[in-house]
Amino acid sequence: MFAVQPRVQGDPTYRPDFIVFYGGRAVVVELDGHEGHKTKQQRVDDAKRELWFHQRGLSVIRWTGTQVAADARDCVEQLMLVLRQSHARP
Repeated sequence: MFAVQPRVQGDPTYRPDFIVFYGGRAVVVELDGHEGHKTKQQRVDDAKRELWFHQRGLSVIRWTGTQVAADARDCVEQLMLVLRQSHARP
């Protein structure tokens, strides 16, 4: 199961691109376009956001649009690996 751009309540409230649920765990999936993630400040904001999710026990996986377009199958395989690893954690 997955959610598309859900609002994740907190301080601040975030809207990741996707949250994928598997075996009682969740993984945040971020698709980073060049325009929204190219400046130093944007990268700092991305790092803060990623840390915020990690502090709440959520794994985060990121891809660029170029990565997804070049090899979507590899992205899905990476996601499945992260989901299985997240599921295996106590």
